[in-house]
Amino acid sequence: MTSSDLEQSSGGPIQARHVSEDDCKPLMERHFGPLKNVVIVDVYWQMRETCIDYSGGSWQFYELSNGGFYMAPISDTRFRVHIQETAFDGSLTADAVGIVACLTALSVLALGGNSQEVIATHLGALRAFAAEHVECTMIFAAIGEACPQRTPGTLITPDWMRRYAEGEDECPSCGGSLEGREITIEEDQASQEVNCTECGYSFSAIYGFKGVVPDDPKENNGEAIYLDGRK
Repeated sequence: MTSSDLEQSSGGPIQARHVSEDDCKPLMERHFGPLKNVVIVDVYWQMRETCIDYSGGSWQFYELSNGGFYMAPISDTRFRVHIQETAFDGSLTADAVGIVACLTALSVLALGGNSQEVIATHLGALRAFAAEHVECTMIFAAIGEACPQRTPGTLITPDWMRRYAEGEDECPSCGGSLEGREITIEEDQASQEVNCTECGYSFSAIYGFKGVVPDDPKENNGEAIYLDGRK
């Protein structure tokens, strides 16, 4: 598959198509030719090196609408990932951890050897898909980069702010449990660092008040809650 093939896409959100087990070998041959087995082995190796909880198992293969590819372990559980080179330590879904393993493996393969253009082009296609993924911040943090398509507060919508003020405690990124850290009170506002115990998504919650600041900053006398910052 050439770079011109990979450039052909719908122009909308990048879609991932699950490939059946019978079609996995033709898929890898079509995308990587003689490097097909090298790519698979390197992805498995990266998974074992970085994922504390991984002990083997079956994988799903996906073909992307922008011409890319990735593979991910079949599991409903989250995986603990530790990557010393990027100082990353966090929890990822099976889909996200598969993307991380593929990005890391392709990055290493792109540094040398034959078919560098094919590898580099697939790396770019997967990076574009990862930037649209719900766990993009964690995926890019794992590989030591900032998510190129997300700006601070992307997931914090006005409707979500209202629900958070009313007691919403589900992470807007993965649905995990939110945990508030120490509250800082200054004059007529209070701020609190909030993070997800599952995926590590975090943001700053800033509460504005009229009059006396209550003990519970969510009891904000009807004032708006402003949430911004994504770490």
